[in-house]
Amino acid sequence: MVAFTMDLALRSDLVPQAECRHQLLLEDRLLPVATPAVLAQPAAERTTLHGEREMDWHHWTLKGGEDLQLRTQGLNFSDPGLLQDAASAGLGVALVSELLSQPARQQGLLLPLSSHRVKGPQWSMLVHQESEQTPQCRTLCHWLSQQFAEAATLIGEAEVARL
Repeated sequence: MVAFTMDLALRSDLVPQAECRHQLLLEDRLLPVATPAVLAQPAAERTTLHGEREMDWHHWTLKGGEDLQLRTQGLNFSDPGLLQDAASAGLGVALVSELLSQPARQQGLLLPLSSHRVKGPQWSMLVHQESEQTPQCRTLCHWLSQQFAEAATLIGEAEVARL
């Protein structure tokens, strides 16, 4: 934390920092998804939605994901939330977070193209050592830990049901 002090940070790309407690909350997985309307199109006509880092299709291939007959050209997104929103809006096929896409998949808005999952981002929390002493921060950290533990359980149950 170079130029400023924060109380708490919650992100998928955090690393340990000086004067902060780092806690891994969840190891996410990625899966390819699209709307039912996009899946009804011939594979050659589907737009490929590209993300960055783990959500890039090269990551899918390198981690053992099967060939989905996707076009190499498509639309590029630097934000994972916008990438998923674009897929949910029927703009194409995207590689998304299993955690963040859970509600859309439960509602049937997004359907997986594969039963395979690949390693995704690691959701972590950084808490500044001074802030960690406050009751509000301790309460929030406890609540966040519980929420991520419940999400991990739901993802695990969905994985078992999928098999």
